[in-house]
Amino acid sequence: MTATSPSDDWISTRHLQQLLRHAGGLRPVVEALLAEVGLSPAELLHGDGTVPVSQVEALLELAERRFNEPAMGLRLASTLQPAALGVLGLLVQTCDSFGDAIQTVIRFNGLLSSFGETAIEFTPGRVSVKWRCRSGGPRLRRHASEYVLGLFVSFARHLIGDQARPSAVNLPHPSGSNAARSAAETFFDCPVHYAQPLAEVSLDARLLNLPLAHSDPGLRRTLEQHAQTMLEQVPMAPSLPDQVRRLLRDALEHGKPQRELIAEQLGLSGRTLHRHLEDAGTGFQEILEQERLRLAEQTLAHTRLPLKKIADQLGFQSPQTFIRWFRKQRGCTPAAWRAQADTTTPL
Repeated sequence: MTATSPSDDWISTRHLQQLLRHAGGLRPVVEALLAEVGLSPAELLHGDGTVPVSQVEALLELAERRFNEPAMGLRLASTLQPAALGVLGLLVQTCDSFGDAIQTVIRFNGLLSSFGETAIEFTPGRVSVKWRCRSGGPRLRRHASEYVLGLFVSFARHLIGDQARPSAVNLPHPSGSNAARSAAETFFDCPVHYAQPLAEVSLDARLLNLPLAHSDPGLRRTLEQHAQTMLEQVPMAPSLPDQVRRLLRDALEHGKPQRELIAEQLGLSGRTLHRHLEDAGTGFQEILEQERLRLAEQTLAHTRLPLKKIADQLGFQSPQTFIRWFRKQRGCTPAAWRAQADTTTPL
């Protein structure tokens, strides 16, 4: 399979296999497009292989020129069966409940790609699955966001049937053509909002307790062990500290982060997260302090927000608490640090 370099994010070949399955009579055309970006159908037969995102982006550009498909990501997601995604697809079906299945997807999503971050958020009466694309241009981000949310909804419908109707879907890109908007509204069968911060699908929280028809605890344990082994071997799989760091960055921008909520988003208990971080030579509070300092410095240097507002955003009880903490971290007050940044930042 095509090798990935340290600077390349990747996706699993299983996603491109879906492209070939969906091609039908146009398969020769799709194979020609693959050849143009340096891929062949034979290379994609290895289900656990990877393809650099740069090649996928080039393929999407060629496909858009060749086909008139306004919602390519949704079209591919709508026909994919869970088993086509290998051990993760099989593992999800053995879970006890729909909520358990969601947590499993969050925990093992790194088996399918390295360029996105998945998280789950619980609010009264609602559960939201969020996805953030970390690399690629607008074309890749648009198709990938629709594909990932479409894949989640397709999985949900496979697991719990027609009850898996989203209450709302957010997409981070502009709405595009009328055909693209119509395709999204038809597929999701709910209000679709564009130009949002993250790709997000929201569902009724009561669905979490629905049991799954094919729950199998014994088989699940076996598949989970296999999935964990695979996750440890995938190229560029982010470490647990890196995953925590990325989730904390998002949490700090939207309120005070809590360890239990971060653990929940990773499909772990708070105690298990603490143990794994300790094994990695760090801790939740240490990572939180690093990310809080990074955001504080960034906000001080690039905005004119008053200290009280910054303190609130970073989760401090008062500006005085923030000032004492910052002085301990950097040896000067936030105001002094901001003044220094003003004199060193080029105009």
